[in-house]
Amino acid sequence: MAKITRFKFLGSERLGNGIVEDEKEVSRGTIAMFNADGKVDEINDVAGCVFAGIIKASAGSGEPCEFDYGPPFFYAEATAARANTGKPVYASGAGALALTSENSVFVGTVVDVEPSIGWWIDPMKF
Repeated sequence: MAKITRFKFLGSERLGNGIVEDEKEVSRGTIAMFNADGKVDEINDVAGCVFAGIIKASAGSGEPCEFDYGPPFFYAEATAARANTGKPVYASGAGALALTSENSVFVGTVVDVEPSIGWWIDPMKF
């Protein structure tokens, strides 16, 4: 599971909140989604789910949680290349992101690249 720890702050935060899925927990830095039941869970490539944001503080089953869905964030990706700039990013598995996916759970757009290290992803750029 990838943890997000680097952000490009370009103004104010965009905060949202939700309730953590039953029998699940999320920790600070988790890439989160709303599942088909409207509960917050770790991002995954599951039909009917929607990107929520990056979890601000850990929360347990049934607890309220807060996430930030505004600033670009850094995602480590060894295959990152400058040619990825401008491409959409999707959930590709449990806590994983990629340029393709089966269910097209959109996360954001690559706005900058550190070649062979990772992508800067803007969740507000469609």
